[in-house]
Amino acid sequence: MSILLKCMIVLFMLRILLDSGNAPAYTGIGIYCDSLSLALNKYGHGKVIVSNSGISIKLKTYRGFRRMIYMTRLYNLRRNNFNGADVVHFTNVYTPKRHRKIAFVSTVHDLDAINFPDTYPAIYRLYFDKIVRDLISRTDLILADSEAVGCAIKEKYSLSDDRVRAVGIGISTSFMKLADEIQPSRVGGPPIMLYVGSLSKKKNTAWLVQNTVKGVRSGAIRSLRLILAGSPGFGFEEVELALRNTHDIVDWIKSPDMSQLVRLYKEADIVVLPSITEGFGIPLIEAMYCRKPIVASNIPSSVEVASSAAEFFDLNDSESFYNAITLALNESNVQARTQFVEKHITRFMWSHLTTKYIEAYQDAQCRH
Repeated sequence: MSILLKCMIVLFMLRILLDSGNAPAYTGIGIYCDSLSLALNKYGHGKVIVSNSGISIKLKTYRGFRRMIYMTRLYNLRRNNFNGADVVHFTNVYTPKRHRKIAFVSTVHDLDAINFPDTYPAIYRLYFDKIVRDLISRTDLILADSEAVGCAIKEKYSLSDDRVRAVGIGISTSFMKLADEIQPSRVGGPPIMLYVGSLSKKKNTAWLVQNTVKGVRSGAIRSLRLILAGSPGFGFEEVELALRNTHDIVDWIKSPDMSQLVRLYKEADIVVLPSITEGFGIPLIEAMYCRKPIVASNIPSSVEVASSAAEFFDLNDSESFYNAITLALNESNVQARTQFVEKHITRFMWSHLTTKYIEAYQDAQCRH
């Protein structure tokens, strides 16, 4: 089929199949996939028909077992020509071998396991590099969560600009609904600094705990409480060690559900993201939606996503960190920050992002 004919077909409605790559609904990628599906159905304006593959394992069971079942289901889905889809979007990196009639779009959320090897297990680094290289040879268009990730992919694998497209991530509908409904109930007490994410080496959580405690006890920052909201990740033993004898300053809420998480945001005074690396940083847009001041490490993706909504500090620089906390708590520029956030947050609404995804699917179909 000629490229011209393919592009003419794209003028009509495309059938899109989303596959979450065995990331169940309760995971970040599962939420992303479900949110994207809802957005495309709501804001697609008759240009797409969207469905989920339904082949991911929803149970919290052994990962190897889940993956084996997922791969079997994926094989059967392929044999059935992906249920008649025109484009399949693999949202969790893994991409199967090319299909003669169906275009593939694949999302790479970050290259952290490759570019920051100390933040992941060695076996995962090897696996991840292989599946990214497979993805590059198999997919028609690569999507990135941010410009920072898109540039990293092109540089690492020497890809042209037209092979990679930054599309962004939106705030989940369920998060926004709860944030609009829930009112903070906290009364008094010291300021709360909220951290959301895995307790891991990549997220720099041990450093965060150590330096927050040191700062409060030395008087370098005002007395506050640090709340950690998330599950253990790679390098948790360092976090566990840092948490010893910090009960007067640090609280850990393991795996909060969405309602608990939204309440934590609403009752926090500031939100902190001290990561060594990020592909995007969903807590940044959640904090902005809740209109909370942000303290974040000065890394490319966080600067891109949060911009003037955050006070940035130099990575692993405690004095810079304390200064950013003080500025965020004092809120001397609250009016300017609020005005900026009101406008900036619209970039991360699915109503805005949907067009980018539809254009990507159309482009992939033309290329195939």
